[in-house]
Amino acid sequence: MRTLPTEVVELVDRGDDVLVTCPSFAEEESEACIDLLTLDDPAGTNVLSVAFTQSPNDRFEMWSRNVDEPPARAGVVSVEADTRSTADTAPTLDDDPVATRGRVTIDTVPSPENLTRLGVRIVERLDEWESEHSNRRTVVCFHSLTTLLQYVSIDRAYRFLQVLAEQSTVADATTHYHLDPGAHEEETVATLVELFDVVCAYDDGWTIHE
Repeated sequence: MRTLPTEVVELVDRGDDVLVTCPSFAEEESEACIDLLTLDDPAGTNVLSVAFTQSPNDRFEMWSRNVDEPPARAGVVSVEADTRSTADTAPTLDDDPVATRGRVTIDTVPSPENLTRLGVRIVERLDEWESEHSNRRTVVCFHSLTTLLQYVSIDRAYRFLQVLAEQSTVADATTHYHLDPGAHEEETVATLVELFDVVCAYDDGWTIHE
């Protein structure tokens, strides 16, 4: 059962960028993430996570808890932000069902301030998947903008997201970004909202904006 309104599935197209504004660590945040990663049949979907505060294991375990079958391809761009717990940073995938068919890739970016390398790692993965199976849907989770903005200015983040959105459109990838609105000034949130095709905002219930 989806936590997001069913209209979201109808609104979000391939190539769209979606902003999810929800308090960090709220159950609704992870539920919305899974909803947006499973817009189509998981077996025919490539799933890429850009993770700042979660390890690759965290991402794979979240998928395994909520989805019965592995995606066609799974990848994590793991950004080594110092907000991440050091207890589980190295991937140990032997027992994870997402990794059972050898379709998992993990790329590492040593600093969240290195937006060039981060962008390159994301685009490389999207290009690889597009060239292999252009008919599959590719979905991307960026977790999160709130963490990114601890390291770079809103101006740098805005320019980076503009370029990334262009690349996602070229690769026909549906990308959603997490943001905790309580951690930012209203002006910052309003600036970021301009970049997105669809905004899913949580405040005791979901509100959807185009």
